[in-house]
Amino acid sequence: MLHALAGYYSKTRQWLCLLLACIILVNAAGCIPDVTSDCSWFAWVSAWVDENGNGVRDASDPALESVQFHVYESSSHAEVGRKASSDYTGQAELSVGGSVCTPTHFEVSADPPTGYHLTTSRVFKVNSLGVGKDHPLQFGFSLNAGVPSPTPYQAHLKCEVYPQFTDDVSIAPDGSVWYLDYAEVARFDPAHDTWDTFPIPSQQGAFYDSLQLAADGTVWISSNVDDAAARLQSGHWDQYTGEDNFIAATDPSIGNTPDGAIWFAPHMPVDSLVAFYPASNTWRVYFGKWSNPDLPFSVRLVTDGSVWRAAFGPRSSLTPSLGADSLKWTVFDRHVFSGSETRSMPLIDAIKSARIASNGDIWIAYASGIAQFHPATDTWTLYTAETTHGALFTEANGVALAPDGSVWIAAGASHPLAFHFIPASGSNPADQWRTYDPRDGLPDFWEINSVAAGRDGSIWFGFRSGAGLTRCTLKEP
Repeated sequence: MLHALAGYYSKTRQWLCLLLACIILVNAAGCIPDVTSDCSWFAWVSAWVDENGNGVRDASDPALESVQFHVYESSSHAEVGRKASSDYTGQAELSVGGSVCTPTHFEVSADPPTGYHLTTSRVFKVNSLGVGKDHPLQFGFSLNAGVPSPTPYQAHLKCEVYPQFTDDVSIAPDGSVWYLDYAEVARFDPAHDTWDTFPIPSQQGAFYDSLQLAADGTVWISSNVDDAAARLQSGHWDQYTGEDNFIAATDPSIGNTPDGAIWFAPHMPVDSLVAFYPASNTWRVYFGKWSNPDLPFSVRLVTDGSVWRAAFGPRSSLTPSLGADSLKWTVFDRHVFSGSETRSMPLIDAIKSARIASNGDIWIAYASGIAQFHPATDTWTLYTAETTHGALFTEANGVALAPDGSVWIAAGASHPLAFHFIPASGSNPADQWRTYDPRDGLPDFWEINSVAAGRDGSIWFGFRSGAGLTRCTLKEP
């Protein structure tokens, strides 16, 4: 364990990420409304049950979740910013984007949940520059007379935590569960509840953070921030590193759709999807609204017979130097996309995770929520805080598709959250959303970054900021 901790914190990039997160959390703890470099405003609010109705939060007063907060611009009384809802700790972050570089006055209000009334001020008036605001805005609520006390929370998951840092967790085509961390990949042995580990050779400074698992047992690992990739095949590692190495510069495929198309979610541009159709040797590229690049945009495809990878943009012009195992590879000619091959998609944020369902739909996790894409009809369905009426109330970090057709989402910032989405069907007339948090057994680490759904009904959650790879199953009702 000490070795894992030492190795984990030796990763400079993650140290920087953790430092940034600590700064954010310290500010959250102090709850100082502030203005960021783009003049956005934010502040923290806290909702709690005022059990004795004195308008002051006593030590025994519990948090109150699912309280809806609103921010209004005082002079116009127009609602601004994104609606926020308190989590199980009673905390919520309010934010207003755009230009508030000069002092602006806001009014913050809360909607009392059903059966409650406010015991504190209904509206707080605040200054956008945060003058005098060094604590959360406190909203206390008491139960109305005659309303019974709520039933204590009951955990809905049964979870087991493995003391393991995790950069990615994924399910192989044969159903086996794999994780990746800084020093190794490992395969779960369900018979013994243990892991078969495969240490990664010297990484030459590479930071691997994603898995690609092939049907023949080949395992690929890749880096989102370095030009680096490595392949585990028959117990042997092949590594590809360096900005002038063609294979190191390639992105992994996210899989195939039933029509035979091979799909990619490139690291750059971050809001793009690319499909290659081998039968017709044709391409299609989808660009989001955020960073639609000017054509020409190019790609070069490569396969080792087990997985597909591709180099995009300037990387596609690299000369493939495949070394001694060149006979294993098939490299396609560089392709420059034309205007007729491009499509638009309604995403305005970077794609964080993408999975392909058995019916060919592609599910995407991004900052605003999740998206369902139907390639056959070029249609999209977006699930955001607005379209789900608050059911998916935060950004998504990862998405997984369960064998029963339901969708699991890893989310959360200061505290981990998991969402279980059961789409409407013949036996299920309406979409169903369920939320899980540390009260259900999830480790209370702030960076939950990956999720995978096993064939046995287990759900796996990976945490990059803490040793808490977690396997959960749903408890019986």
